[in-house]
Amino acid sequence: MTEEQARKHAFIEKPCAVDPVGARSVMASAKMAELAGLSVVAGTQLRHARDFNATFGMVKNGTIGELINANVLRMSGLGWRYTRPQGLSDMEAMLRNWQNWCWLSGDMLVEMFVHHIDVYNWFFEKFPSQAIGFGGRHQRDSGDQYDFFAIDYSFDDEKKFYCMHRQISGCYNHPWSHILYGTRGYTNCHNKIWDYDHNLIWEYEAPPGEDGQSLPQTTEQSHINLVTAIRTNNPVNEATTMASSTLVSIMGRESAYTGQLGTWNDMMNSGLRLGPTEYKMGPVDIPPVPPVPGTA
Repeated sequence: MTEEQARKHAFIEKPCAVDPVGARSVMASAKMAELAGLSVVAGTQLRHARDFNATFGMVKNGTIGELINANVLRMSGLGWRYTRPQGLSDMEAMLRNWQNWCWLSGDMLVEMFVHHIDVYNWFFEKFPSQAIGFGGRHQRDSGDQYDFFAIDYSFDDEKKFYCMHRQISGCYNHPWSHILYGTRGYTNCHNKIWDYDHNLIWEYEAPPGEDGQSLPQTTEQSHINLVTAIRTNNPVNEATTMASSTLVSIMGRESAYTGQLGTWNDMMNSGLRLGPTEYKMGPVDIPPVPPVPGTA
């Protein structure tokens, strides 16, 4: 029985799926929750950040003109290394090393970068129709994932956003950086807007008692919004946007893994399901080998 069938409000974390089958299942559950008048708030918490919302309002009102394209990068060290202890079954070792297995985390593009993909889906107010990308693996020594990606997403009107994500220790790091370009200016989607002479034309002003930083308050605010929606009987439902952003992330990952153009229609019709057919302790027939583009 799902939460929707049990008529329960829910908070769902990112990513809500690791494959197209799972993402479409969440989309179907979102419809059930909507019909039942239930609230579902998602862990794509930047949508709950006051500074991001204020910036979105300025963009929506035309401050930077018509949106053109965008880019985002996130560069960090390797998440973790895992040495398998003696005596563990395949399943237990995978669960303890979940971040490095695609069927458990979705790969870093889905597990982590979904936040930034969701920001652009939000600001453009639609989802990309296709993706072409590449990636590879230099430093990971367990699991079956890549540790760097570059993905070019295109909308049906040929507008684009470009993503770079890397998890390799010993390199230059950058926590994250959004740049969204319009016909009249550009913004970091966070708290500032500039014109093309690089003059700052707007900046978010934090109210008294707020430090102006997004991340410390967004998770708390998302739960406040969920509780408020329940208590006031004004349902909110973020399951569809969460599932859609997850599916966009999967689309980019699969393009990089296969070396092929990925499309939204492919994702909506794909039978790809990751992981074992039965969840139980014991052997799991999934080799610790990353995908090789052009071979499948």
